[in-house]
Amino acid sequence: MRKIKKIIILFLMTTVFLSTIVGAYAWFTLQPSTEALDLNARSTELISSSARVQLGSQPLDYNSSYYNQTEYAIQFTKSQISNNLSGSTFPLSINVLITALKTVNVRFKLVEVWTVNNVVQNKPNVFTWNYAQSNRIDNSGYYMHDQVLSKGLTPFDVGFITNASVNTSVLNDLSNNAVLKLSLVVSAVQTNRSSNWNLAASNHVIKQFNVPSNISGQSLNVIFNGVSNPQYTRGVYVEFKSGTNNFSYIWHTRSALSNRLTLPAGTYDVRINLVNHLNFTVSRNGNTIEIQITYGPITSWGLEDVLYAPSMVPTWQPNVTYKSGDMVYYDDLSGNGVNAGYYKARQASTGAEPDASPWAWQTISVYYSDTRAYLAGEIIYYNNKFYRAKANVWAGNPPPLAWAWELLGLEHETGKVYTPGDVTYTLSNDIKSWYVSYGSFTAHSEIIEQHYNLKYMSINYSEHNKGKYQSGEYVYHEGYYYKVTVAENWSVPALGAYGYQRLGIEYVNRAYPVQSIVSYNNQYYIAVNAVSTGNTPGSSANWRLLNHRGNYLSTTTYNRYDSIIYNGKRYFWNNPTATINTNPETTSGWWSLEENWDFKNTYVQDSIVSYNNDLYILRSGTSQNQIPGVSGAWQPLSLKWSPTAMYYRSGSKVSIVEHEGKYYVWYGNHDTTNTSEPGTSRNGWNELTDVWVSTNRYLQGDFVIYDGSFWELLLPTNPTDQTNVPGIDFTVWKEHPIEWNPNRN
Repeated sequence: MRKIKKIIILFLMTTVFLSTIVGAYAWFTLQPSTEALDLNARSTELISSSARVQLGSQPLDYNSSYYNQTEYAIQFTKSQISNNLSGSTFPLSINVLITALKTVNVRFKLVEVWTVNNVVQNKPNVFTWNYAQSNRIDNSGYYMHDQVLSKGLTPFDVGFITNASVNTSVLNDLSNNAVLKLSLVVSAVQTNRSSNWNLAASNHVIKQFNVPSNISGQSLNVIFNGVSNPQYTRGVYVEFKSGTNNFSYIWHTRSALSNRLTLPAGTYDVRINLVNHLNFTVSRNGNTIEIQITYGPITSWGLEDVLYAPSMVPTWQPNVTYKSGDMVYYDDLSGNGVNAGYYKARQASTGAEPDASPWAWQTISVYYSDTRAYLAGEIIYYNNKFYRAKANVWAGNPPPLAWAWELLGLEHETGKVYTPGDVTYTLSNDIKSWYVSYGSFTAHSEIIEQHYNLKYMSINYSEHNKGKYQSGEYVYHEGYYYKVTVAENWSVPALGAYGYQRLGIEYVNRAYPVQSIVSYNNQYYIAVNAVSTGNTPGSSANWRLLNHRGNYLSTTTYNRYDSIIYNGKRYFWNNPTATINTNPETTSGWWSLEENWDFKNTYVQDSIVSYNNDLYILRSGTSQNQIPGVSGAWQPLSLKWSPTAMYYRSGSKVSIVEHEGKYYVWYGNHDTTNTSEPGTSRNGWNELTDVWVSTNRYLQGDFVIYDGSFWELLLPTNPTDQTNVPGIDFTVWKEHPIEWNPNRN
């Protein structure tokens, strides 16, 4: 039989995957917002398990009318229990199939939840369960199998319950509306840590819950604080015991919970079925009993694994008639297991082999299959990418098909639907090119066309952005920087080109503010007044020539506008009073004619300087002794983030920055400066990545990769507390596992 292996997403750049020294899979993620180490230990890594339950000779599997698929429980009414009695024996037997992924010891618990009209009842002593071996029950009701299960691919068939003796008088006294739900808890511990288990003295975590007076109609909620293992939300068994009172409750996230607890006054011992390295507290908040679950001290960890309600999916049999909705596992022995997997019946059939009868069966897998049809909204995994069906898709129509599939994630592909603010990228030779959407449209080509409402994000001029640049933006083209002066024009940046103003120290025919410095015909000039268009240096009194006097001499007197060379750099004196024997590098009044920023200069709008090997331009006003990137109106002439830059988000004028090797898009207010550092908090910057980032803001319907799964945000607004982490609250983030498996569903 083919074993389907889990895919590990290799590009989880912020996540370190460890096959740990103790053998369990785990992901360790350092969350920047809290600097807290988030351990996401995945369950069912020690074992794979399924249950074999029979009522007499009748198998009670996933397709049985006795099986409650929502509760993962075998469900009986009072009359159904009575009708299946043989004398005082209830012929229910349970075996557990265990595939040991490590060498383990195992223990099981059968959970009884009794209700009447959705009110949980004090557990009646109806059943005395007869176990495969007697005297193997600990004082928390767990049956401890006495054999070590060795690692291997062949499952062990472990006997658990042979039948039950029934106290018929107690059964008869129950309400006719009494309902029993039976579920199974399977636990495993690595054999080299089995000393953490003790048959004589329970090692289960027990907490006290004081009920000073009778309470009724209580709901129960389980809250995972920093524990983001989705397996646990499959089912948490909570038991309240005080004297003769014994109440059981199953909490899960699959549907709304209708059961309510009514507890007499008393102090209750509370147990949960989770692994021992999880600690918990019990409290009451209004009419809700809250179980808060956290990681316990590291000294309590015993490499345990727990599974609530293992799979009850039967193996397909050719002589069984299956009805619509039935689920089977098909081993495909005749095909050497190539098409082995889980299938769900589309309609009734007998003898129709699942892999050869798509009219009767559909595969249950996140992997795309050519042999099955997909309904609108289904998510599949194909060629290392996730897709969602836009419409009903018939068999044989794999992605990418624009009418059929929507690529999830940020990479561009044919058929993607864009709305304003979306980001996307193309990949070439492992280099990503980023684009931001400023309009709604559907892409009809795998190549990003010029007419798409997508803006290419780069300081370099792009033909793709013709007609998309907005006034005030800066571009670099053929050795020069330009400022856009006319929005959405179609000309190419050049000297005198419509809608562009060339920047730099070389004089061009434009207006200049007072104190502007330019080079013209191999001479330097300074504007002593504001200069209008058409007034070239040397032809207008508004320009003053800087008189060059060679190398600096300390014995020479220099007048205003005299320039010199000092230590290989050029300066000029810009003070009405003459100077002698003053240091050009340190004395105010000596202005630099170099590109490097100088604290003595007064810079004017559109001045370009270099600081720490980065170029900056002054957006507006004047600046003296304001360090670029630290203070003032300095804008980087690159995608490098700077706290002094102005950032934009209006139409096609959207800012993307690069910071510490990562790219971020601005989603804050348009025309904002003095932004805080990207990646440090949720501050208006979203990192451009498919991987979940704690500081990103997400919108309803966004998809992220986290902890080896794909997650969809369900809320209209992104939370700011711990539920921001996928897997902590499954009403906030919905998981789309890379591998579908009913054991993990």
